[in-house]
Amino acid sequence: MNLNSFTRLINSIDTLSPSYRSTNFLTLIHHPEAGTHLYAGILSTLSHTPGRIRMAPPCLGQHNEEALGELLRLWPEETANLNAQGVTGRAP
Repeated sequence: MNLNSFTRLINSIDTLSPSYRSTNFLTLIHHPEAGTHLYAGILSTLSHTPGRIRMAPPCLGQHNEEALGELLRLWPEETANLNAQGVTGRAP
């Protein structure tokens, strides 16, 4: 399943049906900036190690500095240049 198929699934009217909601796949999560919305939850539940949602998903570009600076070891000037060129940033 590609991302577009998954997006259509989540946005479809089927997500409102009681039978689909009873699977607990979709989870209401409060996001500090986006508010409370349905998000894809845990695909499977294991008896001894059940999964759980620990936090809301990150905002666009929220981890850019960490990824570019700490993981890729770019200098702050380089990351600022990428941001100025529109390569990275926090806006779509």
